[in-house]
Amino acid sequence: MFADDFMLFGNTTISSVTSILQKYYSASGQLVNYNKSSIHFSKGVEDATQNTIISTLGVNRMSTTEKYLEVKILQQGSRAIWKARNSVILENKQINVQGTLKKAFFWFHLYYNYNDQLETEIDEQSHANSVQAVDWSPPPPLQSIKINVDAAFKDGRYAGAAVARNHCGDICGAVTKTGLANASVMAEAMGFYMATELAQWLGFSFVIIEGDCQTVVNTLKGISRSPPWRIWKIIDDIKAATRGVADVHYSFTPKQANSLAHEVAAYAFTHNVQARWTATEIPLCISQLANLSS
Repeated sequence: MFADDFMLFGNTTISSVTSILQKYYSASGQLVNYNKSSIHFSKGVEDATQNTIISTLGVNRMSTTEKYLEVKILQQGSRAIWKARNSVILENKQINVQGTLKKAFFWFHLYYNYNDQLETEIDEQSHANSVQAVDWSPPPPLQSIKINVDAAFKDGRYAGAAVARNHCGDICGAVTKTGLANASVMAEAMGFYMATELAQWLGFSFVIIEGDCQTVVNTLKGISRSPPWRIWKIIDDIKAATRGVADVHYSFTPKQANSLAHEVAAYAFTHNVQARWTATEIPLCISQLANLSS
C-alpha cells in the first residue's frame, strides 16, 4: 500500500470509530480525507447503526467489489480476518492483530503480483524439459485406477474433464463440467477436483490423478513454494474431498500423454456438456476419442 494509505479495524459503534480516528490523528498528525475514504460493515451490523456511522462521518459505503490498485480489497483480507475470528470464537485462542494483518497483506500482494503469463511459461517449460514418454501409461495392475484430467479455457469460460481407466486401458468412468473461471490455472485445478469427486462417486480406493498442469500438481504434492492465490480454495476442497479415498497420488504428464482428457474437455467446451458416466454408460463420442488416443 502507499505510505499515506491505511486500513483501520474496530467495533461498529460511532464512539469507537471516532475514537480510532482521533487516536490515529494524534499519533500521525494526519487528517482523514473523508472524500477518499470508505467503510465496510460485517453482516451482523444493523442497518440503522451502519446509516448512523456513514452519515456522521460522511464517508462512502465500500462495495464488495471495490478495488485498491485494481485488486478487490475485501476478497484479499477476508481469509486472514475470518481465520483469526474462528481462532478466537471456536478455539478460544488469543490472536496477534499485527500478525493477522501481515497475513492479509501478504495475500493481497500475492494476488496483485499474480502473473498468468509467467505461470503459463512455467508449465510450457515443464513440457519442453520433460523426458517422459508421450504415450499414456497405465496404472499398476489389480486395484489401482488412473484418472486423467484436463481443462479447456477461453474468455472466462472453462470445461473440465476427468477420465478414469484401469491397467488394461478400459474406461471405468468419466465426468465433464463447464463453468466460469478467472484464469486457466483455476480451470486446471477444477479438473483435479472433478477427479476426486469421480473417484468417490465410483468408489475407487487407490487412485492416481494425472494432469499436464505442473503448477497444480506441484501444489497438491506440497512442493510448490508459492502456489497461485486463485487456486488456494480449490486445493483445500480437493484435499477435503480425498479424505474419503484410501490412497491418492498426483502425477504430472506431458500433454501428448494426456490427449484423451484434453479431447474430452475440448468436446465438452464446444458442446457445453455437463455429465458423468459409469463404465457401462460411456457415450460413443468418448469411446471413439479413447480409440483415437490409444
